[in-house]
Amino acid sequence: MEGVLDTYQREFAADEVPVCMDETSRQQTREIRKARKARSGRPAIVDCEYERNGTANLLMAFAPLEGWHRITDRETMCWESKAWVNRRNEQAAKVGWRFRTEEARIKLKSLYPDSNDHGENINSNGVRY
Repeated sequence: MEGVLDTYQREFAADEVPVCMDETSRQQTREIRKARKARSGRPAIVDCEYERNGTANLLMAFAPLEGWHRITDRETMCWESKAWVNRRNEQAAKVGWRFRTEEARIKLKSLYPDSNDHGENINSNGVRY
């Protein structure tokens, strides 16, 4: 954490923008039974059983030192998201990967020295998957 905080304290060149990125995945559910409304002397009853209704991935980018605006309501967020998607689709935009798998293995070798050179998938407990 200290390293992250130190990053925001250093001087940046005019063409450098520190950007925080985060992601999360959320399971979406659907109620199977209607909740029973509360009645006099009895609380509402909500069944804990549910049906899976897909997942959603939320990807966020934030430049804390740039003063970017915050989207304050759902309607604006939906409008901005649709406009962005339409622009990207019209441009047939593709992801500009920084490097390929082989280059990533070379770069990450110092961070993960126990990984093998054969491209086998081994988890942190040494078990193949």
